Amino acid sequence: MSTDASVIVPQPDRPRLPLRVPVDAELGSGMVRAEVLGSTSNVLLLEAPEGTNVPSLGTPIRLRLVWDRQVLNGRIAAHGVGGRFLVTVGERAIRRSKRFGVDLVGMARWAQIGSAQVRIKDLSTGGARVEGIDLPIGSEIELRFTPPGRERAITVLGFVVRAIPEAEPPAVGVAFRLVQPSMDVLRNSPLSAPAAV
Repeated sequence: MSTDASVIVPQPDRPRLPLRVPVDAELGSGMVRAEVLGSTSNVLLLEAPEGTNVPSLGTPIRLRLVWDRQVLNGRIAAHGVGGRFLVTVGERAIRRSKRFGVDLVGMARWAQIGSAQVRIKDLSTGGARVEGIDLPIGSEIELRFTPPGRERAITVLGFVVRAIPEAEPPAVGVAFRLVQPSMDVLRNSPLSAPAAV
């Protein structure tokens, strides 16, 4: 069978992060349509229509994924801006990956033009404490740094899950997106090795 270039179906462009997954969120006594903007193994970043009254921290929430009707239970973990909020999956947040104290120089980029040199602290395969920036919860961020025991820098994508109060310099907690090639490199790094200053 011969192939004719004129009958080849063009393939769609690769999807760009974040993929927006619609969910029905049961918040207290009401139901709200929201979108999942990002996730880790135990945290979801959601965006509801602006003006939605998101309940206080710790309030139980039930999420029903619109496309497959799967139900997730969790709790409100943080309030962001523009209708964004974080949900921890399960009854309480559980840190599934051990964090190691490091002191690594890195570069952070956000939005279209924001960037700054930062220091990566408390690194794990799920996230890091990042010193030198102060961004709102839910902000998308790209970090470039060299993990311990590696010669080459990696780039990881994530989002801000918390602001660290009264930190000097300013600092945020960042959750890494798990579906990216750099996660394999980070998982295979000897994080317990002494940090290079």
